[in-house]
Amino acid sequence: MACYRFEDCALDTSRRELIRAGKVMKLSPRAFEALETLLKSYPSAVSKQHLYAALWPDTFVNLTTLNNVIAEIRSAIGDRGKRIVITKHRFGYLIGVPVIEEMRAPSIRSRFTLAIGHETIPLREGENLVGRSSDAVVQLDLPPISRRHAVIRVSGNHVVVEDLQSKNGTFIDGQRVQELCELHDRATICFGSICGVFRSLESGGTTATDPAVKH
Repeated sequence: MACYRFEDCALDTSRRELIRAGKVMKLSPRAFEALETLLKSYPSAVSKQHLYAALWPDTFVNLTTLNNVIAEIRSAIGDRGKRIVITKHRFGYLIGVPVIEEMRAPSIRSRFTLAIGHETIPLREGENLVGRSSDAVVQLDLPPISRRHAVIRVSGNHVVVEDLQSKNGTFIDGQRVQELCELHDRATICFGSICGVFRSLESGGTTATDPAVKH
């Protein structure tokens, strides 16, 4: 995980937070991913086609949708003059100010796991991305799963899940996740039709017996 610093802003990928002048700024999941993609690619420009593929891999969207995402980023980072996120006409966008990348130490393994099928996946403190992305902690390279489907956040004994505007949704015990939802031991969590069981090592003594179920 990394933290990208530019101007008076910092994008912390481990905490999935955009901080501007010491204040956490609101940013939608797709706007966060678009900004992260631009910062990772600095100083190179990123094509619109690449952004479309990263943000909407399974869905056709029009040009206005991407424009709205870029406008949301500019508003969040205070880029009224459009000098931070620069438009490269007929191509895409690039970051036009210096970017400093700071690598974060690996997260500590938590006492929580997710059992999906015959696999038990350890969760770590902090962010646990679920999806088809190569950097996902819970990597599910399956058709019902979005590239960045959901995130499970572990903070001590507190665990919550957030859907990242996935195509097929995230569900806890049959209820669709519309906002941050807390996870409890033995809860059934489904990413589209791919389901598993959330476990706490201290609650049952073992975590490897619950089979996945279909939603």
